[in-house]
Amino acid sequence: MAFNNKIGARIQEVGGVNNATDADSLTGNVTLTTSGSPFQNLDAGGTPRDVVLPAEADSNGLWFWISNPGGETLTVKDDGGSTISTIATTKCALVICDGTSWIQAFIQA
Repeated sequence: MAFNNKIGARIQEVGGVNNATDADSLTGNVTLTTSGSPFQNLDAGGTPRDVVLPAEADSNGLWFWISNPGGETLTVKDDGGSTISTIATTKCALVICDGTSWIQAFIQA
């Protein structure tokens, strides 16, 4: 089945960006929620950080675009602690959930 959807205007997601680039804004690991912003711009503030995704059972169809503008690595993990993606400095990744697992759909090399 082909999709033939057309959008006539730009899509704006109010509150859709979490811009945590101040070194003081990330004082530890980050735990994302199902109601959190889909765009995460996270500066680790000089220390590598883990980014923990929400439980898969609650996240079917959910996605996060995670960008790392800082100088330290971000390790994206599922809620069980398994690594889904490792985002190097100045890179980004897209992770998506199918309701049973988180999948790295894109990583900027």
